[in-house]
Amino acid sequence: MDNQPSRPASVTALSTLPPTYAKSSALHGQVALAPWTPSEDGGLTVRGGADGWPWPYEVTQRVTIHDVCVRIDLALTNLADGPMPAGVGIHPWFRRPLEVRLAGSRVVPSNFDPAAEVEVVAGPLDLRRLRPVPEGLDGTWTDLGEPVVELLWPESGLRAEISLRSDAGRCVALASPGDIEAVAIEPQTHLPQGLRRLLSGVPGGLHVLAPGATLRLTTEWRFSR
Repeated sequence: MDNQPSRPASVTALSTLPPTYAKSSALHGQVALAPWTPSEDGGLTVRGGADGWPWPYEVTQRVTIHDVCVRIDLALTNLADGPMPAGVGIHPWFRRPLEVRLAGSRVVPSNFDPAAEVEVVAGPLDLRRLRPVPEGLDGTWTDLGEPVVELLWPESGLRAEISLRSDAGRCVALASPGDIEAVAIEPQTHLPQGLRRLLSGVPGGLHVLAPGATLRLTTEWRFSR
């Protein structure tokens, strides 16, 4: 939180946000299911605010493909007159069979438990060696090395390396539900329970974005055989 605006006073008025999915929580953010609008410069744009969130904002997304590299640029701009809590991320799924190396030395072991704290990786949560992902993981990794993530599809020999840049935080959520033949690998700017972390002053929460300021997240996906 160093060198950031003071915590918005209106944050304290937020008690609950409408669920993103039926019988769920505000999972994956306010515009997770909102339609994107193509912009004249070739990007995509979505606007958010209201529905329990008192700050208007705009998110832009640009996907660039060059040779063997896919680059995804996300930018969230605060359109409100005051500072706004902010965070962005993407949520791709990758089909199994799949081997993963995630270069994170610390992890929040549960994305849903408000009491979960950051801990040193160990056992099934230590993904720093390329291997099949154990089923049932749903956490967020931080203290990232490079490349942040390496993927291998053993049946085809296809590989991918993922790099991540942000002007806020850097972390990667990962979920490996046993009933889905895929693994979610989610680069983002903050740890789970981001608003709670901000309100309690715990590191890793949502970033406080000044009026007119923009929060950026860039991921690059480089493929090879």
